[in-house]
Amino acid sequence: MSRVTAARQECFLLVACLAAAAVSCSGSGEKQQILARADTLLIQERYPDAVKESRRALQMDENDPRANRQLGLAYLELGELTQAYHFLLKARALEPNDVSVRLALGLIYSIEGELDQVREQADRAIQLDSTNVPAALLVSGAARTADEVDQAIQKLQAVAPRAGSDVRPKLALGVLYLRKRDTASAGKLFREAASNDPKSIEARATLVAFASPSRGAAAEQREKAATRPTPFDS
Repeated sequence: MSRVTAARQECFLLVACLAAAAVSCSGSGEKQQILARADTLLIQERYPDAVKESRRALQMDENDPRANRQLGLAYLELGELTQAYHFLLKARALEPNDVSVRLALGLIYSIEGELDQVREQADRAIQLDSTNVPAALLVSGAARTADEVDQAIQKLQAVAPRAGSDVRPKLALGVLYLRKRDTASAGKLFREAASNDPKSIEARATLVAFASPSRGAAAEQREKAATRPTPFDS
């Protein structure tokens, strides 16, 4: 083989490698654009469209954690829990430290009444983000024993400064204090919540329920509906 022929073959090989790299980069760039569109669609609450875009990304890379997370969150919002659970489990396996995935799984476990799993997901989310409000709310909703109630109170008190205008931590704390039969602290928290956000239907309804003769059961029932975190809370 002549030196010219060998050099030509080396040149062809180099061009082929560069072309393959360009295709790979192009594919990666296209996937990132698709994922970005899916994120936008999730924010816009266009969940069926988000599902379509995320599935396009999965066709390019079935192990992309972002695409699996997007599908899990979109299906959760659509009420398709089996599908949501499947993709969220895969997203967690691919990216164990994704707080939003942990919260979404915790919400599914809460719906299914699997309280041990709720606490596991919420506790891990709090380990990753000690001031995460939705995670503390999940812990609150899963508290059953006296020790769990005390732990939930501590977690809610820790995140309260970050809650801003979100009155759910105060409502959840109020219900937990009711369970400890501390009506004075509960009433104070309910009144503060209603005062901090006068437009909050949940806060006003909880305060009214607290003042009614059947305040214990009614207040707790209303608080659970008011404090359920969504996957997009942070």
